[in-house]
Amino acid sequence: MKKILLCSAFVVTMLLLTNGVMAQQSATSNLNVHLTEQLKVDFGDGSGNVGSGDIDLYFASAQDYVTGVSAVKNGHLLITSTKGYTVDVKTQNANLVGQTNNATIAAGAVRVKLLPTNSNLIIGNTTGLNLAATAGHFITSAPATTKAAIDVEYFTNPNDERFVGIGADTYTTQITYTVTAN
Repeated sequence: MKKILLCSAFVVTMLLLTNGVMAQQSATSNLNVHLTEQLKVDFGDGSGNVGSGDIDLYFASAQDYVTGVSAVKNGHLLITSTKGYTVDVKTQNANLVGQTNNATIAAGAVRVKLLPTNSNLIIGNTTGLNLAATAGHFITSAPATTKAAIDVEYFTNPNDERFVGIGADTYTTQITYTVTAN
């Protein structure tokens, strides 16, 4: 009787194992990842978020006219590009115009330069580019990126006579950065 029970248990176990394997099935499908090219530039607020991008240069003392002034904008440009890219910069007008007195200062009196980044693969103007209504090459080569935060410095040259002999006012123009995929 023990032999019959053991034999029956063995047969039942084998049937269960065989049925378990036979009951298994598979289905196959395709996984599709669709990529589109992306190209975007925003002004950053210095902490990785989108900001206004406003630049303020202050001549607040007599010494500022002698030494020039500057404004460092960390994370000023936020760039996403699925390909290598370049960046050009230009002003809306050839001159900055006084908000109350309509006097003008040549936009080229203000210079812009690319500050060192964490990546030595971003190549651009690190000595200073005079702003102008005609686009100038700011970044000449950069690799694809999901979000590069570019540090920028705006500055004036020491003893620049273009800032003297005109009235106290806020002089302004718009600035545009254009990113282009390679």
